[in-house]
Amino acid sequence: MKVLNLIREFESQRMKDSETVKECSDRLLDIVNKVRLLRVEFKDTRIVEKILVTVPEIRDVP
Repeated sequence: MKVLNLIREFESQRMKDSETVKECSDRLLDIVNKVRLLRVEFKDTRIVEKILVTVPEIRDVP
């Protein structure tokens, strides 16, 4: 049950306006590490996908 809650928490994470990319990725990795400590596989590709989707798109301002 704890694993499911951690995965749900991971999936629901979004980057906050006041947060840096590093802070956001650290928060995600903290959750992933907790899942892995419970001996559940968590693929690196899923983590990268989540970070890419979570971080807002940077646009050039004219």
